[in-house]
Amino acid sequence: MGGMVLTGAGEPEQLDSARVTSNLFDTLGVGAAVGRVFAAGEDEEGRHQVAVISHALWKRRFNGDPAVIGRTARLDSVPYTVIGVLPPDFRFPPLRPGQLGNATIRHNPDIVRPLVFSPEELQEKMGRFNYIVIGRLRRGTSAAEGQAELNVIARQLVAMTNDNVELAAALNPLHEAVVGNSRRALLVLLAAVGTVLLIACLNLANLFLARAERRSGEYAVRVALGASGARLTLQILAETVLLSIAGGMIGVALASAGVSALLNNWALDLPRVHEVRLDRTVLIFALAVSAATGLLVGAGSAWRALRVNTQEHLKPGGRLALGSGAHGSRMRQALISAEVGLSIVLLTAAALLASSFSRIIGSDRGYEAPAVLAADIQIPRQQYKEKADRNRFHERVISNLASQPGVVAAGIITALPLTGETWIDNISIPGDKRPIWERPSANVRFASEGYFRTMGIRIIEGRAFSEGDRGKKVTMISERTAAALWPGLSAVGRSVDRNGELFEVVGVVRDVRTDADKPAPLMMYRPYWDWSPSRVRLVARSAGDPLAIAGAMRAAVQAADANVPVQQLQTMEQLLDDSLAQRRLQTMLISGFAGTALLLAAFGIYGVVAYSVTRRRGEIGLRIALGARPGDLYSLVVRHGMRPVAAGVLMGAPAALAAGQGLRGLLYEVHPGHPAIIVGVPALLAVVAMLACAVPARRAARVPPIETLRAE
Repeated sequence: MGGMVLTGAGEPEQLDSARVTSNLFDTLGVGAAVGRVFAAGEDEEGRHQVAVISHALWKRRFNGDPAVIGRTARLDSVPYTVIGVLPPDFRFPPLRPGQLGNATIRHNPDIVRPLVFSPEELQEKMGRFNYIVIGRLRRGTSAAEGQAELNVIARQLVAMTNDNVELAAALNPLHEAVVGNSRRALLVLLAAVGTVLLIACLNLANLFLARAERRSGEYAVRVALGASGARLTLQILAETVLLSIAGGMIGVALASAGVSALLNNWALDLPRVHEVRLDRTVLIFALAVSAATGLLVGAGSAWRALRVNTQEHLKPGGRLALGSGAHGSRMRQALISAEVGLSIVLLTAAALLASSFSRIIGSDRGYEAPAVLAADIQIPRQQYKEKADRNRFHERVISNLASQPGVVAAGIITALPLTGETWIDNISIPGDKRPIWERPSANVRFASEGYFRTMGIRIIEGRAFSEGDRGKKVTMISERTAAALWPGLSAVGRSVDRNGELFEVVGVVRDVRTDADKPAPLMMYRPYWDWSPSRVRLVARSAGDPLAIAGAMRAAVQAADANVPVQQLQTMEQLLDDSLAQRRLQTMLISGFAGTALLLAAFGIYGVVAYSVTRRRGEIGLRIALGARPGDLYSLVVRHGMRPVAAGVLMGAPAALAAGQGLRGLLYEVHPGHPAIIVGVPALLAVVAMLACAVPARRAARVPPIETLRAE
């Protein structure tokens, strides 16, 4: 992946670009929506100036005109012939560092070009090539056979180079590489949804059990009149299934609105997330789950109806003879205990994730940049072929920007904090005899002297780059890098060996994170003029609101070259928000599910206690007539309601501890058995349960004994 500037047919626009071999689309089984994809041989020198564009770019830049095929697009001032448009639903596999090498495909590229190596690239060392290889196993070839072939190829490549490297090849399923980082988070969300569904089922089962008990007289009469058990069962199941399906359809409508809101308002870094839609399959699944829920809930009611004692209900006074009422009460209490136990598990998971997210937000990221604005600038490499030309452009931009009103400091760097790890090299001290793969690895960044001042990155030892360093091999390193190479010693003035090149350390700076939820990696900074890449991130510190200097940033770049676009303007606070978007959404969803579970449990407890009070009105009236005080009755009802809650807590606590262990990989500086959470969640649920019991308990204390006894 890289950047290119598209000129002509409108304002200059910076685009994401990918270089691929001519057979990639055939390997993936993808054709063009308009035109064609690459043909064999178009990744050879002389035939490679062709391009396939994304469907989004075709619509945005070319208004969806089919006549774009055959047109010339100037990319970095080089003419390319547009030969095809990719399908609208095509997405490059979103591969990340650590899955298949260090190369990264984070976004769908706008432009795809054939992969042709320049003479300069062919002179590079093997370790500087970061390409993702995707292959399709020949039919009948096992993964083990494919791995064996890769091992042979790796040995052949090492034999072809004089580099001191050991090349290893690993054959991984593409599906695993794509979804691996997201699988656990999605499974946690799926488990949370399933838990809420199960709690809702238990709640409905309780309600329908109570309903069946109230209708026991009706069932007795129907049985006496000849109704069969199958007929009663069919009627009850039909009622519950129809109600469940109606509720499910309401849920589908709400889900449709919710999915649209998520996709439109959240930057979701999930594989194939933009393919998510409520289609026929989802509708059928929702109907099936709703029907299954209705059958599950109705089964308990049907079982209760079939156990009705006909003779007891039909004899005089039978209205008071509830047959297996005691058994029904025990079943309702068991269901409440299960609800409470499941709620504790979900609440504990939500509390752990929320605590973890809070710690990430409050963690030290190594820089102080609340008033910093960043932008992405890409200069046409064909126009700025020479490193000296690129250096002059960057220097003009920095000078122009630093002189703008409201700008305190300005600088450039190849990659901002919190944007992931890139360009990882092995480093060591001179004379290190270890194999290169056993040496520490560091992220390499190219930066200007003003970058550190702009970002508020404190220099611990030594100094920043200066004009006197031009022509010298110097570097600045992070604290962790210094500690890894020279533990307990000063690093300034010493040399770092990077793949055989020695760089003098002139300064040591604070550790800066490349990911918000991971420790800062080893870092090595080099002066931007050593490489002067065509694509850099421009940063500026404002004296006030960082967005107020957006115009100044554009003006500074346009003054240096009017054909260079300024894109991805964002504050560092916005960058932090973007980097945490997926974690924030996950925490919010889990917390929402946990809150829903808590409410369902509270309503369930209230319903069971209220129904118990209604059934026992005669007993309560008799107790009052015999001298029971309101406080005694209040305590009696609350104790009755809290008994299944206590049982649920005892069941849920071990399950919550186990769930915490399962979340360990998603937690940041939070122990799965955090005492405050393990104790606080049951305490919260106990308080909610007592509040749920309070209303029916107060009603019981106010039962008029004379009216109750007369009615009975």
